[in-house]
Amino acid sequence: MKKHFLFPVAICVFLCGCHGDALPKGVMDHEQMVGFLTEAYVLESLYAVENEFDYTALDTAAMEGYEELLSRRGLTRELVDSSMAYYTKHLDEYASIHDEVVARLDSMRAEL
Repeated sequence: MKKHFLFPVAICVFLCGCHGDALPKGVMDHEQMVGFLTEAYVLESLYAVENEFDYTALDTAAMEGYEELLSRRGLTRELVDSSMAYYTKHLDEYASIHDEVVARLDSMRAEL
């Protein structure tokens, strides 16, 4: 009887382990996160300059800018929130995303 029980358990463990690299539903993939965060950081920088680096002064225009960014990329606040929650629990992947964002921002600055 024990042999018959262990086989299905072993199959379940194997199948669950095979999907370890797949992102859960409702989480942006690496490239989506890089693109979103790059644009979000540029947007934040623009508003920081406009508000003389008073980061507490995110006004209506800034919020409209974020809403436009989400709309243009086909994203929702919920998707961004769930993605950020996921990546803060997977710091190696988040660090890789952040490194790529920094590289893109450096490239943008060099072009200016």
